[in-house]
Amino acid sequence: YPVNTTGGDVPYTITLTVRDHSNECSSTSTKTVNSYSENTANFSPQGSFGCNPYTVNFVNNSFNSATYLWEFGDGSTSNLTTPAAIKYFNSTNATKTYQVKLTATSNRGCTHDTTATVNVYRYNDADFAVDKIAGCSPLTISVINNSRGGQYYWFWDDDDLTLASRDKFSTNDLDPFIVTYTNTSGVTEKHNLTVIAFNGNCYDTLKREITVYSSITADFDFVQNNACDSSQVIFTNTSIGGGSYVTNWNFGDGTSKANPSTPF
Repeated sequence: YPVNTTGGDVPYTITLTVRDHSNECSSTSTKTVNSYSENTANFSPQGSFGCNPYTVNFVNNSFNSATYLWEFGDGSTSNLTTPAAIKYFNSTNATKTYQVKLTATSNRGCTHDTTATVNVYRYNDADFAVDKIAGCSPLTISVINNSRGGQYYWFWDDDDLTLASRDKFSTNDLDPFIVTYTNTSGVTEKHNLTVIAFNGNCYDTLKREITVYSSITADFDFVQNNACDSSQVIFTNTSIGGGSYVTNWNFGDGTSKANPSTPF
């Protein structure tokens, strides 16, 4: 019989007629045979390549089917007509492929299955550790790269994160290095040490705030009108940097003074 694609039963009437040799006597038997419609499993993943973790929705386009079995390739299954979105993971250094299978069954018990693939790009993660996050200028920081992905773009601050403006580029997953921040502004500065990890398809970014206190240089002038006899000495603080700061004077004769206004 022809393939039935109507979505319903197609009846066929079969008739058998038997006659004797004289052709005078005969008998007829009639029976009906039903051809069940074929069913077709068909679905579309809403995306076939993505970054880890990759969330995928599935659209069920099956024909003449009553029940379904979804096998998502990650060990999970569903019997829903339209399943919930599936989140796929990849912790490896290569693209990971999941094979998704849908088995559709009609109300007459006919089955059909089909497959599709979902691909998750290699694991990509921006991560690094620093030995300090604050200090006086010049502040030298040791950085240990714990990132994954294969390509790493480093920025000493986040004012321009275009890859061409990077301060350092590396392909070494475990790449220790040092970076030095200087601040002579007289006020505290904050910088966002940043890494962008790239695996060829996906980006991940991590920033760590670094606080750099302004450098300070202690200096002073003095005026002594008569160096031979006991006389008044006028001291003037000429220290620079550091913004607001405290002073502690030690005069070398066993006396000291904290935070005086100058000159004095």
